[in-house]
Amino acid sequence: MKKIIACVALLTFTTIYAQEISHPREPIGKEIVINEFNKPAEYQGSVNGFRNEFMKLFRGEKIHAQGKVQSEALLTISEEGNVTDIKIVGDNPSMNKEMERVIKIMSKNKWTPALFDGKPIKSKFRLPINMIVEN
Repeated sequence: MKKIIACVALLTFTTIYAQEISHPREPIGKEIVINEFNKPAEYQGSVNGFRNEFMKLFRGEKIHAQGKVQSEALLTISEEGNVTDIKIVGDNPSMNKEMERVIKIMSKNKWTPALFDGKPIKSKFRLPINMIVEN
């Protein structure tokens, strides 16, 4: 049975960018990316709520690895607070699969969308995870 030394060593959450919108000085149809917002998207009111829910659902015993394992989830949060896109990137398929399973379950809950100038906007949320697994 595998023993997880440092399950989710880096549960750092980052909103990485917001929706593309038309810029008033740009021609119609051309879009820009807003890298700043007044308030990032939040899962049920707090990053700690996301972290706690993720840890409850995550099953480290499903990870088939030895040593350090890294994966990263990139989520798109809509203006309505829905998760509309999930992308998992990492070298270990079992870690990627488990992260995707957990994120899909959690995506059934609405988020508070990011705000720019007081208006809800589409944004990206980044979740990197590092683990050390030993037999």
